[in-house]
Amino acid sequence: MLTALAIGITAALWLISEVRTGYTFLFQTPYQGYLAKAAMVRLDPGISAESAATRLEAAGVIASARVFIRYLNWQEWTHRVQAGTYRFERPMTLPDVARQVVRGEVSRNTVTLPEGWTASRMFRELEAAGIGRYGVYRQLWADPRRVADIAPEATTLEGYLFPDTYEVPAGVSEDAMTGIMVRRFRHVALPLIQARSARNRRTVHQLVTLASLVEKEAGSPDEQPLVASVFANRLDLGMRLQCDPTVIYAEWLAEGEWDGEINRSDLSRLSPYNTYLNSGLPPGPIANPGRGAILAAVEPTPSRYLYFVSMNNGRHLFSDNLREHNRAVHKYQR
Repeated sequence: MLTALAIGITAALWLISEVRTGYTFLFQTPYQGYLAKAAMVRLDPGISAESAATRLEAAGVIASARVFIRYLNWQEWTHRVQAGTYRFERPMTLPDVARQVVRGEVSRNTVTLPEGWTASRMFRELEAAGIGRYGVYRQLWADPRRVADIAPEATTLEGYLFPDTYEVPAGVSEDAMTGIMVRRFRHVALPLIQARSARNRRTVHQLVTLASLVEKEAGSPDEQPLVASVFANRLDLGMRLQCDPTVIYAEWLAEGEWDGEINRSDLSRLSPYNTYLNSGLPPGPIANPGRGAILAAVEPTPSRYLYFVSMNNGRHLFSDNLREHNRAVHKYQR
């Protein structure tokens, strides 16, 4: 009888040893069950550990969902799985995978949106970077409620999507990305305007609109305060701004694109954005200005300049009367 008991105990110990060895193998051996360069796994908000494990196993990131759950239980991590889109691109041990999803080390995308881009161009770039869909962004752009408290005149979000380099989690929604850009505007641009509001009679929306014209016209950042000065002086005198980029924007609104040239029909286009036909500022921004252009619009360089013309080298020549301006045009544009 004792012999049978000893045999039973020995068998049990052997079985425990084998199970432990099996788990140790699964824990410590890097695994990659996918053939692609990388595996992307989306874990939705509120997902259970069991569902997360099933998705990871289905994607070939882990060998066993059951063992993964046992490991989470052992570590008391069952309720600590973080939502997000995860990227796996090398063989990983089960504990390494667990730590990644518990720490929320999600895949991230980086995209640079330069100063002076229209919202439409930003949306194309975001879509190309795998951050949302152009059509959804356009729908969000047409809803200005995100800035209604600071710019009640705004009819779209043009001008309020701050240009910057953004690093965002993979899988971020279009709504969330739009919110990120608007919040960056509020954090960076809005304080520049509000800090000088006592010295400026224009509204936030008017200043952002002016800044967008400055951003599109200035050949270099150091010219922005002078370009802003020209526009401010012309506004004060009731002169039309005659800003070419507004004509381009009007064509884009009407045609959905710009053909690359400004012709007479463009200059005579009936659009509130056409500053060759209409006095004052256009009804809204024509692009998304950066910090420098906004600061220039708020604090333009004091001058008497009313005109400027491109010297075809990235710079402009400024004039305070029409005669000098016509000479400059003849010299550089004929």
